[in-house]
Amino acid sequence: MTTKSVQAEIYDKLKEDPIEMSRVLFGSKLWSKQEEIIRAVWEHKRVAVKSCNSGGKSRISAEIALLYLLTFTPSRVVTTAPTFLQVEQILWKEIGALYSCCKYPIGGQLNKTSLDLGTVGGRPWDATGISTNEVNRFQGFHSPHLLVILDEALGVAPEIWEAMEGLHPHRVLAIGNPLDPSGEFFNCFQSDLYHKITINGNDAVKWQEENEVIPGLITKEWIEERKQEWGPKSPLYEARILGEFPLETASTLVS
Repeated sequence: MTTKSVQAEIYDKLKEDPIEMSRVLFGSKLWSKQEEIIRAVWEHKRVAVKSCNSGGKSRISAEIALLYLLTFTPSRVVTTAPTFLQVEQILWKEIGALYSCCKYPIGGQLNKTSLDLGTVGGRPWDATGISTNEVNRFQGFHSPHLLVILDEALGVAPEIWEAMEGLHPHRVLAIGNPLDPSGEFFNCFQSDLYHKITINGNDAVKWQEENEVIPGLITKEWIEERKQEWGPKSPLYEARILGEFPLETASTLVS
């Protein structure tokens, strides 16, 4: 049996459990909310995630993009964010890192904001990153297995949400910080069409205390500093620590 066929057999065995696939391929140490998001995308057509700062949302979005491609053959993934810089430097930077560290090489051609795995039965098998000022590029991304990821979803333009629905996606993941209680991202959490998940910074801290520290995940110290700076009732604290939409718009100046 060739190395390539061995890898194909391994991928086939892992397809039934995307979380195990994540551990085997990427050596990932996921916390409970990240695992919950993976399961939700596999089980629900539309998933909306509102998150605190440093809750691991970009990493898990990148993992889901690759896990979906490797589970459904062929499939397509389209990712978007408010600006091309965010597309390239946030989600696709994570995708590139995962692609490079994968225990069993994924193959294909990886570029800064695209991954081409070729075709299967004449159908494209790929992933592409598009910014929200490129609405015309959303046309034509059709596939029985199409995943659309709206990263930093709060800032994604309404016309992109509309164009996305025109693609009739198999799965949708909208994920971001809940800074503004209005707009399309906010509407997801008022809709029965979406399965909803909240990442609360305090939950992330508690999980790390009971399990292990994950580098880059929100810390108790940072939460206490923000509580003193913003106040526990402030819109910023509600959005960036608790992962909840505030009653009034929170400032977007703090990253």
